Amino acid sequence: MKQTLWSMVIAVALIGGCSGPVDDAPLRSVAPVASISWHQGSVESAFEVAEASNRPLYLYWGAVWCPPCQEIKNTVFLSQQFIAQSKLFMPVYLDGDTERAQSWGETFGVQGYPTMIVFSPMGEEVTRIPGGIDISRYNSVLATSLDAMTPTAELIASARAAPETLTRENYLQLAYYSWGQDFAAVPSDVNKAQLLNQLAAQSKGQHPEPSARLYMSYLLALLEEEAPASDSTGQAFARLSEILNDPVVTLACWDSLAYFSEEILALDIFTSQNRATLRQHWHAAVYALRLHPSLSTAEQLAG
Repeated sequence: MKQTLWSMVIAVALIGGCSGPVDDAPLRSVAPVASISWHQGSVESAFEVAEASNRPLYLYWGAVWCPPCQEIKNTVFLSQQFIAQSKLFMPVYLDGDTERAQSWGETFGVQGYPTMIVFSPMGEEVTRIPGGIDISRYNSVLATSLDAMTPTAELIASARAAPETLTRENYLQLAYYSWGQDFAAVPSDVNKAQLLNQLAAQSKGQHPEPSARLYMSYLLALLEEEAPASDSTGQAFARLSEILNDPVVTLACWDSLAYFSEEILALDIFTSQNRATLRQHWHAAVYALRLHPSLSTAEQLAG
């Protein structure tokens, strides 16, 4: 698929994030949005205050030169719901252009910008929220994480041992976890693609939106594997067709559907006929929704 240089820059930056240094120096006095009371001290002091006040901590890594960071600042951080929610947690803005940032990036496995992590008051990582999702979903996922305060690693363990105990909210947190920036939630002895496929199957009947996102994350995880995947039953073709047939689900999966069509369709799980059919269907589904009001300007451009 041919793309202009600008659309390629936006596509790669918005989903893949921006790479660059991270800093543990005192935070800059100029916060991304004045309405949010960003912590003005060091990251260490932020964790201390969060524990003392029994508040979760929301850590945002960004940079002024990063296009997707600007998108977050001008959508999510201007949302009145997010601003209201920020009173419930300790918001920390870490500017990647300041000095000595690399130590914090290494500590928490930061792979690019923007990175947004929710911690419990005791400093335990709860979840990582990806960029590229619309404001309403971002706020609802954040609210769900703040309400439950259940680490994604614990949800994964429960899903493997007793899947019947997971609720819709649990699956929402899993579905909107930033799997591409996973640091420690997935056990080292677990195949991430197989885990995501399992989670998608477990939630399919009762929770279509989380299930669809988990399945798209499964397809993206297959791209990282060296051994080619196979699908003799045609399940992938049928599953992806279902997702593209549902406009609500298509919008929920926009961050993968609008950016990774060619990469996903190149997987060996699809036959040549599958690819031809899906490519036509995929184009029609995304193009029809490209100007949906829930999408940001960059997401509309991607469509």
